[in-house]
Amino acid sequence: CEYTLDHLSERVEAGEGSADGINAENVFPASRFLALLIWDSIGETVIAAKAAMSYLQALAALAAGEGLPVVWQSPIGFLVSQAYYDMKEYRVKTRLGASIVRMTIREEGEEKKIDIRRQRNGISPNFVHSLDAAAMCRSICLALEGGVTSYMMIHDSYGVPAADAATMARCLRTAFVGMFTERDVLADLRESIAAMLPAEKHDKLPELPAKGNLDIRQVLQSVYFFA
Repeated sequence: CEYTLDHLSERVEAGEGSADGINAENVFPASRFLALLIWDSIGETVIAAKAAMSYLQALAALAAGEGLPVVWQSPIGFLVSQAYYDMKEYRVKTRLGASIVRMTIREEGEEKKIDIRRQRNGISPNFVHSLDAAAMCRSICLALEGGVTSYMMIHDSYGVPAADAATMARCLRTAFVGMFTERDVLADLRESIAAMLPAEKHDKLPELPAKGNLDIRQVLQSVYFFA
């Protein structure tokens, strides 16, 4: 819910989703109200996703409590490190034309102390983004073997010439299924954290989320999969 709240507040302050009655004074309580509703809705509609998020946050908080970053290896062997540090804030008052402007400048503290809250909030999206990136790399490698040489990629959206669309669709599904059948990515992350922690902290590691009965190989026959 903290992750949802932070992002809602940022969006409202940036002018997204603005509504009558929302201003600088009440943006936080309004965002908190919405965040709680969104969080409850997530728990009702995507139960497994919420359980996985709680698991990831527990791992990040455990590592951060020891002053450690979260480090893991993506399914393509890319080493990822998440390290958010405590920030110092400075209020600056200056003039822009005829107006007085007040702004906040943030910078990392000299002590480089891990920020537990930011570590918890960042781990779920960052971990998922690392999997998206790995899926893209694996898909492109498979597509290259199939003769596809032109691509237009934006995060997790894929574009190829129309003549190569069927090949790309097949490669996307094959790469995705392989990535989640060859390894247990959540278990791998747990092992990475365990390797950094003192032995006496291993009993604090959260248990892996329970798995459902989804057969991931059904993706190979899916009509709709990626954009």
